[in-house]
Amino acid sequence: MIALRPQLFLVYNADTGLLGAIAHTIHRFFSPSTYPCSLCALTHGHVAMRRDWKLFLNTLYVDVVFYHRDDFSDAYPHLGTGGDDEVRLPSVLFARVGGEPSVIVSAEEMDAMANVYEFIDVVRERVPRR
Repeated sequence: MIALRPQLFLVYNADTGLLGAIAHTIHRFFSPSTYPCSLCALTHGHVAMRRDWKLFLNTLYVDVVFYHRDDFSDAYPHLGTGGDDEVRLPSVLFARVGGEPSVIVSAEEMDAMANVYEFIDVVRERVPRR
Protein backbone atom coordinates (compact mmCIF):
# COMPACT_ATOMS: atom_id res chain seq x y z
CA MET A 1 0.00 0.00 0.00
CA ILE A 2 1.31 3.43 -0.94
CA ALA A 3 1.21 6.11 1.74
CA LEU A 4 -0.85 9.19 0.93
CA ARG A 5 0.94 11.39 3.45
CA PRO A 6 4.51 11.57 4.75
CA GLN A 7 5.24 8.99 7.44
CA LEU A 8 6.98 9.22 10.80
CA PHE A 9 8.31 5.85 11.96
CA LEU A 10 8.86 5.30 15.68
CA VAL A 11 10.93 2.15 16.03
CA TYR A 12 11.34 0.66 19.49
CA ASN A 13 14.33 -1.43 20.52
CA ALA A 14 12.01 -4.18 21.76
CA ASP A 15 10.19 -7.09 20.16
CA THR A 16 6.43 -7.50 19.83
CA GLY A 17 4.32 -9.71 22.05
CA LEU A 18 2.84 -9.77 25.52
CA LEU A 19 5.75 -11.54 27.22
CA GLY A 20 8.21 -9.09 25.71
CA ALA A 21 6.11 -6.14 26.85
CA ILE A 22 5.94 -7.47 30.40
CA ALA A 23 9.68 -8.14 30.50
CA HIS A 24 10.47 -4.65 29.18
CA THR A 25 8.12 -3.00 31.67
CA ILE A 26 9.76 -4.84 34.56
CA HIS A 27 13.26 -4.01 33.26
CA ARG A 28 12.38 -0.32 32.88
CA PHE A 29 10.91 -0.19 36.37
CA PHE A 30 13.70 -1.98 38.26
CA SER A 31 16.75 -1.01 36.21
CA PRO A 32 16.05 2.09 34.11
CA SER A 33 19.74 2.92 33.66
CA THR A 34 20.31 -0.33 31.73
CA TYR A 35 17.07 -0.27 29.75
CA PRO A 36 17.95 -0.53 26.01
CA CYS A 37 15.06 1.53 24.58
CA SER A 38 15.32 5.24 25.21
CA LEU A 39 12.31 5.79 22.91
CA CYS A 40 10.17 3.80 25.37
CA ALA A 41 11.74 5.55 28.35
CA LEU A 42 11.08 9.02 26.89
CA THR A 43 7.56 8.46 25.58
CA HIS A 44 5.99 6.01 28.04
CA GLY A 45 5.33 5.94 31.75
CA HIS A 46 5.25 2.63 33.60
CA VAL A 47 1.99 1.56 31.94
CA ALA A 48 1.03 3.78 28.99
CA MET A 49 2.15 6.42 26.52
CA ARG A 50 2.77 9.82 28.09
CA ARG A 51 -0.17 12.16 27.52
CA ASP A 52 1.92 15.10 26.24
CA TRP A 53 3.68 12.87 23.70
CA LYS A 54 0.37 11.44 22.48
CA LEU A 55 -1.12 14.93 22.12
CA PHE A 56 1.98 16.12 20.24
CA LEU A 57 1.78 13.23 17.75
CA ASN A 58 -1.81 14.22 16.98
CA THR A 59 -0.63 17.69 15.88
CA LEU A 60 1.66 16.39 13.14
CA TYR A 61 0.64 16.34 9.50
CA VAL A 62 2.09 12.89 8.96
CA ASP A 63 1.01 9.31 9.44
CA VAL A 64 2.65 8.01 12.59
CA VAL A 65 3.70 4.37 12.30
CA PHE A 66 4.87 2.39 15.32
CA TYR A 67 7.25 -0.53 14.90
CA HIS A 68 9.02 -2.90 17.22
CA ARG A 69 12.43 -4.30 16.31
CA ASP A 70 11.08 -7.53 14.79
CA ASP A 71 8.21 -6.11 12.73
CA PHE A 72 10.40 -3.25 11.47
CA SER A 73 12.94 -5.82 10.26
CA ASP A 74 10.12 -7.68 8.49
CA ALA A 75 8.81 -4.52 6.81
CA TYR A 76 12.25 -3.05 5.95
CA PRO A 77 14.75 -5.93 5.82
CA HIS A 78 17.58 -3.71 4.53
CA LEU A 79 17.17 -1.27 7.46
CA GLY A 80 16.25 -3.82 10.14
CA THR A 81 18.40 -6.09 12.25
CA GLY A 82 21.11 -7.68 10.09
CA GLY A 83 20.18 -5.62 7.01
CA ASP A 84 22.72 -4.06 4.68
CA ASP A 85 21.83 -0.57 5.94
CA GLU A 86 20.89 -1.59 9.51
CA VAL A 87 19.60 1.28 11.64
CA ARG A 88 20.63 1.29 15.30
CA LEU A 89 17.52 1.16 17.45
CA PRO A 90 15.59 2.84 18.83
CA SER A 91 15.24 5.41 16.06
CA VAL A 92 12.82 7.86 14.56
CA LEU A 93 12.65 7.82 10.77
CA PHE A 94 10.81 9.98 8.26
CA ALA A 95 9.64 9.19 4.73
CA ARG A 96 8.10 11.53 2.20
CA VAL A 97 5.24 10.14 0.12
CA GLY A 98 6.74 7.38 -2.02
CA GLY A 99 10.16 7.88 -0.44
CA GLU A 100 12.54 5.74 1.54
CA PRO A 101 12.60 6.17 5.35
CA SER A 102 15.66 7.90 6.76
CA VAL A 103 16.74 8.51 10.34
CA ILE A 104 15.86 11.93 11.76
CA VAL A 105 16.52 11.13 15.44
CA SER A 106 19.17 8.53 16.19
CA ALA A 107 19.50 6.16 19.12
CA GLU A 108 22.52 8.12 20.34
CA GLU A 109 20.55 11.36 20.36
CA MET A 110 17.62 9.81 22.23
CA ASP A 111 19.99 8.22 24.75
CA ALA A 112 21.24 11.72 25.63
CA MET A 113 17.81 13.34 26.04
CA ALA A 114 16.60 14.22 29.50
CA ASN A 115 12.84 14.10 29.01
CA VAL A 116 9.91 13.86 26.61
CA TYR A 117 9.76 17.65 26.15
CA GLU A 118 13.29 17.77 24.78
CA PHE A 119 12.37 14.91 22.48
CA ILE A 120 9.20 16.69 21.30
CA ASP A 121 11.23 19.81 20.47
CA VAL A 122 13.70 17.82 18.36
CA VAL A 123 11.01 15.90 16.48
CA ARG A 124 9.01 19.12 15.88
CA GLU A 125 12.13 20.77 14.46
CA ARG A 126 12.97 17.86 12.13
CA VAL A 127 9.58 16.78 10.79
CA PRO A 128 8.90 18.86 7.70
CA ARG A 129 5.84 21.08 7.77
CA ARG A 130 3.10 20.67 5.17
